[in-house]
Amino acid sequence: MASHTHTGLFRPYRLLVLAAILALGAMPGAALAAQGPTRDMADMSISEEEHLENFLALRRRMAARYILERQEALPTLSADYHAKALQIANEARAAFAAGHIKDANAMVRHGLRRYPYSDAAPILTHLAFRINAVSANFGRARRHLIDLRERFPEYPDITIAMQEALAVAETAQSQGRIINLDAATPREVISVSDVGSLRASNMFFYYLTRYGDRHEVAPRATLGLARAYLIQGQSRLEKLFDARRHYEIFFDRFPHSPLVFEALCEYALSYLIAYRGDVYDLGVIITAESIIERQARHYTDEDPVNIARIEQYRALIRRWWQDRDLRVGRWYQARRHMDAAALYFREVIARDSSSPQAQEARRRLAVVSRDH
Repeated sequence: MASHTHTGLFRPYRLLVLAAILALGAMPGAALAAQGPTRDMADMSISEEEHLENFLALRRRMAARYILERQEALPTLSADYHAKALQIANEARAAFAAGHIKDANAMVRHGLRRYPYSDAAPILTHLAFRINAVSANFGRARRHLIDLRERFPEYPDITIAMQEALAVAETAQSQGRIINLDAATPREVISVSDVGSLRASNMFFYYLTRYGDRHEVAPRATLGLARAYLIQGQSRLEKLFDARRHYEIFFDRFPHSPLVFEALCEYALSYLIAYRGDVYDLGVIITAESIIERQARHYTDEDPVNIARIEQYRALIRRWWQDRDLRVGRWYQARRHMDAAALYFREVIARDSSSPQAQEARRRLAVVSRDH
């Protein structure tokens, strides 16, 4: 057996995922069995749907064959066979908890290869998922997660495994993007630092929207999928339509979720970042303001953090609106359409009289009134 040699300093991602998985792993073993699909996948793109369906079909065929082989083998296996497999699982679990990822991985691979039909096989498969998730081997991690659910449907910690997968996806997604509500322009609101992490998170979100429990996993996965499209929409505007559709799916499926406030704010953001400057249509700004004022503000639960966030959105909307109206007023003033210019300058002043834009609008309004 390999010694517990530490693999070195973890990347921030690995530390975050390891902490999340260990926290979830400390939960009681008795958990709800994973539920069936929450809804069909008509809202996914064809290529993504086909890829996932083909992959699932393959793993299911392999799982069906494995289940038959295991049923045939179990009566012939000795107690010592199961005991040795369980010993490896316990040692691997201890190594994983201590952060000795390479050693844990070697133990799990040996255990699954040497004792594939043991009573400890689901524990080893669960550990294989955890190890690959922490190591950012997302394709292997997803494969082990699917195998765990398909091969061992009675495994008591399957819901914990699904929650861990959700934690992995959310951590990967959060590592890859930053949202700045103080940005000067729409293109600066969302910045993407790790495209690979964002793409990897989607592999789990797609699966969890279908098979995660409807109380926690499926709502968060659905929101994660909408957020993925929102992030892509920063550079590809057509993706914002996909984002909005997925936020609307979330509202339809989970209207009483505690995540509704978060979803509404991001739904508004999907319109805000579509704004392309003060010479373009103001409709997206108006729609975003309507979502914040008519919907999101009613879901703050009087939480100071949520209230402050509403104020951030208001300030952002107001600033961009002020910039736009001031720019239009200047345009009319330059062309000697003084009545139209005065109308926009007055709007700027009335909307936020203490803003820098209002100060300029007052100076220009005085000139317009004098020259009119």
